[in-house]
Amino acid sequence: MLVTLHQLNVSELAAILEQGSSFSALGFVHQGALPPPFVMRRALEMVSAGEPEPWWSPFLILEGPEHAIVGGCAFKGQPKSGRVEVLYGVSKGCRGRGIAGAAVRALTAVAFARGAVEVLAEIEPHNVASIRVVEACGFERLSERLAGDGKVVRQWLLVRNSCLASCSI
Repeated sequence: MLVTLHQLNVSELAAILEQGSSFSALGFVHQGALPPPFVMRRALEMVSAGEPEPWWSPFLILEGPEHAIVGGCAFKGQPKSGRVEVLYGVSKGCRGRGIAGAAVRALTAVAFARGAVEVLAEIEPHNVASIRVVEACGFERLSERLAGDGKVVRQWLLVRNSCLASCSI
């Protein structure tokens, strides 16, 4: 399975916000595969305010030689003290095929190449599939915390040095 990431530029972000699910400039879009509008609006706002685009613009997860859009992933801003947080999602119809794991591995490789030292993922305890993804990618469980929306999340961390020693990123 070939999974690649495509980081959206400002014009692509604007086009997706305008066209919604009919956006197809990069390939076939599976239902529910595009990042949520609030993620794209936040990216446009932050880049317009002068924040570095590489840390704010989301990525599309593309599958196969036809580059079907099967999901999205992003950093939640630039690293703080070397730590960057990631988020990801795959279209319901495309789950269970290893796409999320491949995307998380690719996204962490991008983070480390751009200078991050640690990659954090926060996952709700009931999201067993996502927990399995980060475990398979070498993340270690840190703790639980109450997120801003009142939900409990588990924090998972991947450290660059440990990853380089044990991961195939």
